[in-house]
Amino acid sequence: MSQQQQQSATPAPRTGNGKLPRGVAALALAVLAAVLCWQLLASTLAAAGAFVAAAVVAFLAWPVLVIRPAGASLGGAAATGALTLLAATVVAGLLLGRGGAVVVDHDTLILLLFSLWIVIPVMVAAAVGLALLDRRLSERDRGLD
Repeated sequence: MSQQQQQSATPAPRTGNGKLPRGVAALALAVLAAVLCWQLLASTLAAAGAFVAAAVVAFLAWPVLVIRPAGASLGGAAATGALTLLAATVVAGLLLGRGGAVVVDHDTLILLLFSLWIVIPVMVAAAVGLALLDRRLSERDRGLD
């Protein structure tokens, strides 16, 4: 097999240049974090603060943790989703005047612990889904369908 035939048989390397704009990823994660905080805390002010905090964290973390030369990192996306939710929750607690504490009594603690089993996987799944979309867009642009 000649070198030219061997090169044509080799698949194109994945460049992972981030086809999904980080602003889109940040906006999607911020909206989800705000909705989840609003549902948990029933406060519009807390949801607005959660939106801003989540948007900033996701915007800064996406290119650092997710975009890789080999394609979008799913582990980095999961970490971005968790960090986004953490920032949103802390800021929501600060805006409610609880010194960053979202939990103020035993009943709220039970509700929060139950909700975390649902809320954290939702945020992580959303971030991983966005990373997979980024991978798919990168592959489509390179013609690897």
